[in-house]
Amino acid sequence: MSIVVTTPSNEIKTIEGTANKIGYFYEPETNFEVTEPGVYDVNITVTHRGMTSAGLVESPYPVGGILSKDIHSYEFYAVTKESEEAELATPLPTELPVSTALNFSFKSEPTSTYQLLNQTTMMPGFVLSQAESRSLKYSYNAKELHVNFPNLDVDSNMPRSNVDTITYSFLLETRDQKGQRSYGAQQIVLQGDEIIRAERSQALDATLDVVIDRSELGAGKNLDASLAINGQGTGDLYVVLMMPNGQYLSLGETRLVSEIGEVIPLREAINLSTLETLPLINLPLPGGLVEGTYTFYAIFVAEKANVYDESNWASLASGAWTYD
Repeated sequence: MSIVVTTPSNEIKTIEGTANKIGYFYEPETNFEVTEPGVYDVNITVTHRGMTSAGLVESPYPVGGILSKDIHSYEFYAVTKESEEAELATPLPTELPVSTALNFSFKSEPTSTYQLLNQTTMMPGFVLSQAESRSLKYSYNAKELHVNFPNLDVDSNMPRSNVDTITYSFLLETRDQKGQRSYGAQQIVLQGDEIIRAERSQALDATLDVVIDRSELGAGKNLDASLAINGQGTGDLYVVLMMPNGQYLSLGETRLVSEIGEVIPLREAINLSTLETLPLINLPLPGGLVEGTYTFYAIFVAEKANVYDESNWASLASGAWTYD
C-alpha cells in the first residue's frame, strides 16, 4: 500500500505499509494533522503480492487503487472554522427528478478576481466524479454515471429505482485583489429520491417555559413537569432543581439525577427547532422530603459553553412547586 498526500502548500505526506489478511490497512503513526484549508490531493497504489485462489501471484504483480474513474487518485477538502458556507445560486428541488439529473450552481463573489469550484460526488465505496469549474456549476446525472458505475441503481422498472446514498461535496476558492485566498464549503446528500441539505448552524434564540401540572404537592402526590420550547439553534440544555435548604441537583439524560451540588446536561447538542415540548419528570413524591419551595431552572447555552458563566445563557426559565 502506497499513499502520497499533497497538501495545498505542496507539502508531501507519504504513507506506506502492508494490509492485514482481510485487506484492512491503518498505521496510527502515519496520522497527520490537517492544518491548512484547500484541496488535498491523494495518490494511492495498491499492489497485491500475496495468495489468490489460483496460488501465489507472480511478477508483474496486479496493481489497483480505489473504485473510481481514476483509480489512483482522489481529493479531499478542508476549511477553517471561519470559512463561510458556499451558497447555491439556484435552489434545488426536494426530490430527485425522474431524469435523475441535478444542476448545482453557486453564487459568485463580485469582488473576487479568481473563483474555482471543486466538486466531489461519492457513493459509499465509490468516488463517482471529481472535477473543478470556473463557471461555479456542476451537473449530476445518475443515468450517465450508471454506465461506469453499475452499482448505482437507476432501474426505472423497480418500484423504488433510486435507493443509494449520494454525497455531494463542494469547495469554493476565491481570491481578492491582493491574491488572498478564502474558502467556502457546501455538502448536500441525496438519500434515495430525497435531497437533504446539511444542517446549518443557527443563531441561538430560545424561549423556555417550565410547566408544572400542580404547584402544591406532598407525599404520594405526582410531580409532572415538562419544558415548553419555542426557539432555534443547537446547544446544551440544563435543568437544575433548587431545594428549600439551598442544596441543588440536576436532571440528566443517561443519569436521571445528578449528585447533590453537581450540574450535568439534560441534553447535549439539542436542536430546539425540532422540539416544542420536552418531558422533565413524572413520578409520585416519596415521604420525608424537606418541606418548602422547590424550583426548577432550565438553562440553554451554546454547545460546550460554560454553564456556570451567566453570559453564556441564551435562555433561562424557572418553575416552582411546594412540598408540605
